[in-house]
Formats: sequence, structure tokens, C-alpha cells
Amino acid sequence: MLKALFLFLTLVFLNACSEQNLTAEEYATQAKASEAVSDVLFDQDLSEKASYNVRKSGEVVILFTPKVKQQNYTKAVETLRKNPYIKAVYAEQDGREVCPVRF
Repeated sequence: MLKALFLFLTLVFLNACSEQNLTAEEYATQAKASEAVSDVLFDQDLSEKASYNVRKSGEVVILFTPKVKQQNYTKAVETLRKNPYIKAVYAEQDGREVCPVRF
């Protein structure tokens, strides 16, 4: 009985964690921001030197590899911050924040 309860609770937990409840607007925002990031990274030859996550709000978290020079990631972040579909850009390299957001 205990095994069955454990299995049931595990399945419920995994199902809850796997669902992404995005509204149509959030999905569109995320898709447009993701496309913008992909385009900028490709255009600046950084596709293989960065990974990113776009939040449903349109905020972008981007991680640059240690091989990316400061001038290159700064240019990419500045370009992304000018895009109307991107609400904010948080960038990191080698475990530290680069190009911090200014309020």
C-alpha cells in the first residue's frame, strides 16, 4: 500500500512540474523573444558560444562561454536590450553577471 501511495504521489508531482500553463499572449511573447535571441546570436556568430532561456514574460537569461570576449557579449546584450519583444536581459559568463541591468 505504501509503495502504491508513493508511486501515485510521484506521478502527480511529475505531472504538475511538467505542465507549462502559458496563455496565448505569454506564448507569443516568449516565441518572439526567443526568435530575436536566436537571430542575434546567429548574426554575431555566438550561437555555439551561448545558451539562453526566455521566460514567459519576455525576459532573457543568457550564459556566455568563457571564450566570448567582453566586446562581443556586450554588443549582443545591447542589441537584445533594444528589441521591443525582450523585456530584460540578464547575462552571465563564467558564473558572474556581465552587462548588469541598470534601473
